[in-house]
Amino acid sequence: MNTPTASESLLHRLLGDRASDFRVEIDPRAGGDEDAFAVSASDGIVTLRGTNGVAIASALRFYLSSACGLQIARDTGAVELPARLPDFELTERMSPWEHRYHMNFCTFSYTTAFWDWERWEREVDLMALHGINLPLNVVGNEGVWYRVFQDFGMSEEEVLAFMGSAAFLPFTWHGSVRYHGGPMTVEWIDSHVELGQRIMDRQRSLGMKPVLPGFAGYVPELLKGETSFEVEWMDRFNYVLGTDDPMFEKLGSALLREQERLFGSDGYYAIDPFIEGLPQLPAEDGVEPGAAMVAKRAAQITKMLTGHDPAAVWVLMSWAFQYRTEYWTPARITAALNEMPVENTLIQDTWGEHSPVWDKTEEFEGRPWVWTMLHNFGGRPGMHGALDLVANEPFRILNQPARSMAGIGLSPEALDHDPVAYELMADAVWRREAIDLDAWIEEYARIRYGRLDDGIREAWQILLREVYTHGERTGPVRSVIMCRPRVEGDLAAEWTGNTTEDFEPKDLSADMIRAWELLIEAALADGATPGLERDIVDLGLEVLSRTANGIQIRARSAFAKRDRAEFDEAAGALLDSIRSMDELADRYPGYRFRTWLDAARGWATNEAEEQILVHDATLINTSWFAPGLPIQDYAGKHWSGLISGYYGERWARWVHALEAAWESELDVDAFNEQLSQFEAAWQHSPKFEEPVTERVLDTAVRLREWNRAVAAVAQP
Repeated sequence: MNTPTASESLLHRLLGDRASDFRVEIDPRAGGDEDAFAVSASDGIVTLRGTNGVAIASALRFYLSSACGLQIARDTGAVELPARLPDFELTERMSPWEHRYHMNFCTFSYTTAFWDWERWEREVDLMALHGINLPLNVVGNEGVWYRVFQDFGMSEEEVLAFMGSAAFLPFTWHGSVRYHGGPMTVEWIDSHVELGQRIMDRQRSLGMKPVLPGFAGYVPELLKGETSFEVEWMDRFNYVLGTDDPMFEKLGSALLREQERLFGSDGYYAIDPFIEGLPQLPAEDGVEPGAAMVAKRAAQITKMLTGHDPAAVWVLMSWAFQYRTEYWTPARITAALNEMPVENTLIQDTWGEHSPVWDKTEEFEGRPWVWTMLHNFGGRPGMHGALDLVANEPFRILNQPARSMAGIGLSPEALDHDPVAYELMADAVWRREAIDLDAWIEEYARIRYGRLDDGIREAWQILLREVYTHGERTGPVRSVIMCRPRVEGDLAAEWTGNTTEDFEPKDLSADMIRAWELLIEAALADGATPGLERDIVDLGLEVLSRTANGIQIRARSAFAKRDRAEFDEAAGALLDSIRSMDELADRYPGYRFRTWLDAARGWATNEAEEQILVHDATLINTSWFAPGLPIQDYAGKHWSGLISGYYGERWARWVHALEAAWESELDVDAFNEQLSQFEAAWQHSPKFEEPVTERVLDTAVRLREWNRAVAAVAQP
């Protein structure tokens, strides 16, 4: 009996019985030193040849899009192949990129925290289809800490409390928080060690090399030494072992050994000391420690890593270098990099499409590096993407001489946004020259919708111009709906996001409204494919969100001049817009808060654990810490249930507070206290109504008319 290869199994998962129409040939030498694939078809049989499983999957994606006009994207389901597969002339592709990176530590909180094997299996297939060969994987790593910390003298209860919440684990590993949420349970740890092993086994079977966490020195207070110091993040403090503490190498090496015992190793380790935090160090003769300290830290990590594996590669995010520029001066960056051997280092230029670091650091002092697209923060809502840079910038760098660039990839804080950006990156994996974006976007729309007419073409030209071209904005237009209401000052909502500029009236673009209506008309005329339905929801939420921003400004203005009729009209329209957004979001399964909560509940082994998981799953999408503290609403979402039950209730309270204070002074402290009480209670027991089931198109048509009716109210 022949056992199917990993690639053949992937074909069966994606194509069912039609997988028998495909022939797979693995040839590790096909591309010389580069990954490569070749595809051809004749007489209804398709031959896929590649250097590994990732290349085979990429060949499949290439054939389905090029020959069949079919798309397998993050938001598509099963593909329906033609009865007879089209003939296809032999086509070969080679990737100039040794490394194709995927994931961000934050993704394991904001998106994948509660995924089960079925969802992870789908994700690994998508990675292969999109050419990924170097994915970050931290699933199950809590099992490493659980065992090793006990070996170093902590009790089981102390370890579980330190690790805190499953939803916030990556931030514990990064030294941002400790004892936050949770506590963790042994049942969770055991199940996720097994899950992590399954994920990594599958990744390796397809030719991927998982990047595992390393040790940056962060420890529970019970393990800190005399030279330990604190690192501050969002007014929180974590302990990190000193650069001369012998415990660093002992503990770090023990963690690496246990990690390798549980999960194996491909030699890549993600380590990010001081990723966003600042060291709280005593002054030395009145001078703050600087380059010498970071150099010693880099040397210490390198020594620990190479002591475990002489060929180990330290994968470092460049995020800190551009996020904390007041600390990470050029001298400190150079000092740290110079202690990282070229052969043992890979830098991930995290925000390559907006704030690259490679060109400010002599290409990281000659270290190999990967250009990655960060794309989004916390999974916050809104359409956005610098497609013009993705289509051009990596190739501009690649085709210059003497470059140490070694790859491209993705480092989003959350997944399942703007699928167009991820499809473009997948195509870039197998190219050497810049992509003609205008031609590419038309072909993308044609494949996604199964057709291309003048309306669809115009809609995507608008989107490319308005939201998918790099500009001054570092993210999408801010959503006032997910911001915390305020009743002081000018009544502007409280926004703690660190990358999105304030809403301006010009952002309520007539062109964006036209693009939405063009997609609706295309669906009404010729039917709606799943991709078209998703894009109608996304664009509709964008339009309604911008409309709500304008309405809220109108309400503030009316209150300031004490025009009660205008205020009542604007306030009513604001609450209506929230209900409308909730209805539209519910039409896309990926935008349902109950789906997120159900995934969290699915891991619970008893009622107490269920309460913890639901609370933490809610907390990370709402206030993050206690209500009213820094980072509030950082990872807010336009998800049904969250919009109506949480954001809607907050804005209803804002309207009622202003109505009650029409002839008197606002009690700001009382409002803020009552708002915090509501938020805290809702996080423990989220309540929201289930929207009425309706077709996407019916909802979109109805809300299009509503948006037209309130257009005047939305103009400040």
